[in-house]
Amino acid sequence: MTGQEFKGMIDIHTHILPGLDDGAHSWEEAMAMAQGAVKDGIAAVVATPHIYEDSGITPEEIREKARKLQDMLDSQEINLHVFPGAEVQLAVDLPDRIRDGRLQTLANAGRYLLVELPFGLLPVYTDEVLFELQASGVIPIIAHPERNESVQKDPNLLHGMIRKGMLAQLTGGSLRGNFGSKVEYTAKLLLKHSLVQILASDGHRADRRRILLSKASGVVADLAGIETAQAMTSLNPRKITQGIVFDPREPREIRGLSGFVHTMTFRALR
Repeated sequence: MTGQEFKGMIDIHTHILPGLDDGAHSWEEAMAMAQGAVKDGIAAVVATPHIYEDSGITPEEIREKARKLQDMLDSQEINLHVFPGAEVQLAVDLPDRIRDGRLQTLANAGRYLLVELPFGLLPVYTDEVLFELQASGVIPIIAHPERNESVQKDPNLLHGMIRKGMLAQLTGGSLRGNFGSKVEYTAKLLLKHSLVQILASDGHRADRRRILLSKASGVVADLAGIETAQAMTSLNPRKITQGIVFDPREPREIRGLSGFVHTMTFRALR
């Protein structure tokens, strides 16, 4: 795949705002990350700092920093649009916090919330919290499910979530083995069964874990077709930033021989 096929991409998961989490360390680094994103063919990013129960980061602070970064980019004629957002850690009180306006939705559109699952096993309250978010009118987008232990062991857990109207975001580095063989294998399995609808970078820094999508988009195109790659990097993210509800491609359950092969392969991976 050539870079020209992936112009105008939108990255809904980045840690480009400085001073909020483990992402950019300074405004200078944020600008460098932005320049790298534009060079890679990315037209817009959603700034999604980590939000934990005790982080104390408010939506107002996120929006203010996103506006400041946008002003800096505009002043230097760097053609990148920055939307406010957040990567919110799964917690029992998320429905209360979203109803109270204490959580930043993606692009401030009030429709989509990027939810980070724990990397270990899913808590017993997972289904209830996600259901209550939906009942509040918010669609959860599951961040990098391929890195969650429960999903790795049983990918059909994600199938159930997608069938209930949620979405899932695959991280580009997972497809390239940056997080280990189990994560890479799970990422490709989810992709092949239409269990993920968005590709994002989860970019953190200017020198490593950068805001890049073109190489991973090429992997998606090779495994699932160019139309899927374009949907995951442009069409679906654009609808998300506009707060538009859409029906993704029908997810396929992993069953029969595919399920058996998954179990045996997963056990063999280290």
